[in-house]
Amino acid sequence: MDHVTMQYPQYRGANGNGYLYQFIGNDNLIKNSKAIGARHSFTYANFSANGNVLQGSYSEKPSLLTDFHMYLSMANLIDNLVVNGDGISAITRDYGSSETNRHGVVTTESVFWNTSGQAAHPSKSGVIVESEQFGNGYVIGTKGKDTGVNVNIVGSIPDANTQPFDMAEGIGEGDRLFPQSLYQDQSKKRIKDIHLGLQSLLVNGEAIGGMQFLRTDYVHTLPYGTTETPIISAKAYDKDAKIKIKQTQETNGTGEITVSYRGHKKNVRVKFKVAEAPVLPENISISPNKTVPGWRVAGNAISAGGSGELSSFLTLDNGEIVNIAELNVPVTYTSSDDTIGYMEGTTFHAVKAGKVDIIVSCVFNGLTVEAQEKFEVKEAMAEPEGQFAVVTKVTASADDGNLPIHTIDRDPDSRWSADGKGQYLLLELEEQTEVGQVSIQFYNGHTRSNYFDLEISTDGINYQKVLSNVASQKQTAYETFEFEPAQAKFIRYVGQGNESNTWNSIIEFWVHGD
Repeated sequence: MDHVTMQYPQYRGANGNGYLYQFIGNDNLIKNSKAIGARHSFTYANFSANGNVLQGSYSEKPSLLTDFHMYLSMANLIDNLVVNGDGISAITRDYGSSETNRHGVVTTESVFWNTSGQAAHPSKSGVIVESEQFGNGYVIGTKGKDTGVNVNIVGSIPDANTQPFDMAEGIGEGDRLFPQSLYQDQSKKRIKDIHLGLQSLLVNGEAIGGMQFLRTDYVHTLPYGTTETPIISAKAYDKDAKIKIKQTQETNGTGEITVSYRGHKKNVRVKFKVAEAPVLPENISISPNKTVPGWRVAGNAISAGGSGELSSFLTLDNGEIVNIAELNVPVTYTSSDDTIGYMEGTTFHAVKAGKVDIIVSCVFNGLTVEAQEKFEVKEAMAEPEGQFAVVTKVTASADDGNLPIHTIDRDPDSRWSADGKGQYLLLELEEQTEVGQVSIQFYNGHTRSNYFDLEISTDGINYQKVLSNVASQKQTAYETFEFEPAQAKFIRYVGQGNESNTWNSIIEFWVHGD
């Protein structure tokens, strides 16, 4: 994003409202842009927000600070941000939707370069950067009317160890900092040789570790006992560049790649060596596999009657962390109490409410490693009576990261959310059936009425409105809505916001039918 101005959101309440620029992905660049009158001008959220750059931008008078909001966003650069009634906050946050779902330690290895303070946020009295990162964090250079930095911070979560204190230098001396912009300096150095870069570099068909498109020297360790000579393959970054590869002649030799472009050349060397001993495991970890349905979204929790897959990872003595499923080695899981939940292969079957320890054991290269983790089986959420139609697919017009699939996962801790009147949730049934009622459990339904229309269709194209301008009752549990029975294959919930704002949020959705 370049030269974008976003200002004065209509609503600046909690739960993601009024966040003008939000980094939630990798390797994004926002530069020369402005945020005015926000809740948070710029914010970073989740593990996925890594390697982003915010450069040469401006923030004016948000109600809360530009911040790293939750869940350890790593290795981001804020370069030459001008704050006017704002500041950068990267501190441990003991906030969240439940006791087990906290925002926690928010970042590590992030750099705040040459921040300019026209005015600090009213709550911070001259401080324009506060940084409490896990491991190392860097505040390099500040300038302007307000230049204060605070790194001597102990977080609000007692067991979150963020030592040592982050590096802070050049405070108030940003005008003397060289380079003035870290992003512009690094970008210039890297782009000038871009035509001689590599898009990919493989050894025996696998990506080499630490690959960077302009890197010129690699050391690659082959597995213990390797006798076959490795094969290098590579692809140029520029489609007009030429590649010539000189393969190594032995397992402890060196291969060389020559990249040529319009008379210019660059050599990339790969030095091989064979590991002197087998790789051995240091430890093993176990966690719920939440890439497939089964587990609740928060913590190591599952509903009674449900089942969920487990994943385990080995940490090897060479520093590598690998998924055991990729190693084709035997692994066993056992439960400490089969009456609460039992194991079947890698699947945990939850029987009744309670807590169990699951023990994982694995033998790798002759060494046994074992670990245990506590899991909780919770009471299943209350459901309406009667038969339910099988829903095979759920989509939506939009979401805020709370996905539409959560409306059929029978998890009271998850939901679908989308802001704006007319946002819809679409459920596709396994087969066409007669439908005359639906049950819905609304997020925060006990505090506010939710407004919506309901439409049905047999073909997914032509829809019939069966409920119009409905207002839910304020109650904690589900609410059932009846209408004249009709044949349906598709059910479309069209949200019209709620009595407090324009958000549409549903915890669970049931379609009554055979």
